[in-house]
Amino acid sequence: MRTNLQGLDGKDVDMTAQFCGFFNYRRNGRIFRSALLRSVRSASGQRLTDHVWINQPWAFEDADVEAGDCIAFTGRVREYVKGFHGEDVELRMENPYRIDYLVANPRRVKVLA
Repeated sequence: MRTNLQGLDGKDVDMTAQFCGFFNYRRNGRIFRSALLRSVRSASGQRLTDHVWINQPWAFEDADVEAGDCIAFTGRVREYVKGFHGEDVELRMENPYRIDYLVANPRRVKVLA
């Protein structure tokens, strides 16, 4: 669990991170695009998490960020249920449900010099 994000649940937070790139993934036969950020910190410098996948990458696309860029942005921290959601009992036992935190609605993306 990303415990440093837990106290920020439901809040908009100014953050900095290293942009690692865009990646595609498949779910239910459809292809989706996400963005990977590493070394995510608050604007004050507190480490929030080592990495986060953002499933709404268009703000990063609009800002023309490239892999390796250090960026500043605002995002909302949200709680979600992590784990295997399928019908395979063995996989559900190996990957039980648990609460984790993500960053959603990225906006005001800027590349830092």
